[in-house]
Amino acid sequence: MVVRRVRSWMRVEKLTVVFEVTYRCPFSCPHCFQPKNLSREVSPNEFHFVLNLIKKVTDFKHATVILSGGEPCTARHLSTYIDIAKHLGYDVVLETRWLPPMTVLEHLKHVVVSIDSWNLELGKAIVNYVHKLGGRVAVRTTLVRNGLSTLSEILNFCMSKNIPLAVAPYIGTNTDLRPTKFEVQKALDMLSMYREVYYMSNCMVGKSIVVDPYLNARSCVFLFDDVISIVHYREKAIEKVLQGKKYRCIEYGLVP
Repeated sequence: MVVRRVRSWMRVEKLTVVFEVTYRCPFSCPHCFQPKNLSREVSPNEFHFVLNLIKKVTDFKHATVILSGGEPCTARHLSTYIDIAKHLGYDVVLETRWLPPMTVLEHLKHVVVSIDSWNLELGKAIVNYVHKLGGRVAVRTTLVRNGLSTLSEILNFCMSKNIPLAVAPYIGTNTDLRPTKFEVQKALDMLSMYREVYYMSNCMVGKSIVVDPYLNARSCVFLFDDVISIVHYREKAIEKVLQGKKYRCIEYGLVP
C-alpha cells in the first residue's frame, strides 16, 4: 500500500487513538452510548493495518492507543493487540471495568479502571488488585446528573490510594443523565482539593482518532454522525477525522 507524502499540518506531536476493539460487554451501564450485543472483534491483522496506517499518515512524535470497547477484556486477542501497538511505537493504555488477565497486566504499564455508581465496589477491588501488583493504575469516572455523592466517594478512594482520577461529564444524547451547570460547578469545587485529578473538558477533536470494531473512524467517542470507513478510504479517512468539527460541549454548560 502506498501512502502519500505527509502534509506538514498532518505532523502530530501527540496523538491519542481510542481503539474500540469490540462492543461486547457484560455490563449495562446506563450512560453507555455504544451499540449492545454486538460480538464482532477486531482481528490482529486489522489492528496492525489501522495503527500502521495512522502512524504513516500522521507522522506522530508520540502516540498512545487506548484499548476500549465495549469491554476490551472480553477480547480474545488482547495480549496480541498490546504487542502490536508497542512494536509500532505506541504507548498502550487499557481502559476497563473488568479484571485484566495476569498475562495482560505483565505487558502493560498503564491501566485505567472505569468506576461509577453501578460498579463501585468491583471497581475498587480491581484498582486494589492492579495497584498491589505494582501496575500504574488510574481511575476514570463519568459525571452524571445526581452523581455528586458517588463522585465524592470515588474521589476519597483515589485520594486514599494516591491514584490519579479523571472525570468526564456525560455529554451523550440522554438529557436525563446530563449533569446540570450547578452540578458541574459543584464537582469542580470538590475536585479542586486533589492535585491528581483531571477534569476532561478539553475537546480532543483534531488530536484523537476513534476506531470502532468495524474499522470506521470518527473524531470523538461521542460523535456518531460523521464516521468514515478506514478500509474504503484509508489515508483520506485519517485526514478527514483529524479535521473533524468540534463537539460544542460548552453549549451544555459542561466545561468551565
